[in-house]
Amino acid sequence: LVFTWHTLYDQYAHFAPFFIPKRMAEWWSISNAVRFANKADYVIAPTPSVVEIIKKWGVKNSFIKDVPTGINEDVFLDADGQSIRKRYGISEDEILLILVSRFTSEKNVEFLLNSVILALKQNSKIKFLAGGDGNLLDSLKNLVEKEELADRIIFPGFIGNNIKKNYYAAGDMFVFASKSETQGMIISEAL
Repeated sequence: LVFTWHTLYDQYAHFAPFFIPKRMAEWWSISNAVRFANKADYVIAPTPSVVEIIKKWGVKNSFIKDVPTGINEDVFLDADGQSIRKRYGISEDEILLILVSRFTSEKNVEFLLNSVILALKQNSKIKFLAGGDGNLLDSLKNLVEKEELADRIIFPGFIGNNIKKNYYAAGDMFVFASKSETQGMIISEAL
């Protein structure tokens, strides 16, 4: 039995019912994951730093190995960023910041949007395209409206894997603020 440790489970404690204290939910999620990992024949994690974290949390399995997640670079070879820039009216002299993510609290998107808003107020040439969906989407859109930046912050909705490459290619800079990633596949894709 192989246990793949691909998430920092304590970062998802906010999904627990409201009557469960956050610290208890964090402890429960970590202790259950550790218990399962210790019953496995092998434990794999995407990075050496995750291996160290799970050992500190109590994973005692003697067969722990970091195995980086691969990515097929060929998928991104024929990316067409110009079509995306044209679709959303982004000129060549504008700087496009890109995010493709779930809009949930563990992805730290509220912090990221507030940071982007500061940058937009400093530089009129910057635009931000945030593709994705999630329970925070409406509050993010409301913040953009409140800041009167709807003409410079674009929410195209969910972006499928088959066209994600075009969005990444359209951007001048990929921005990302998640505190819970262990694999960072999104970072590799954005390269």
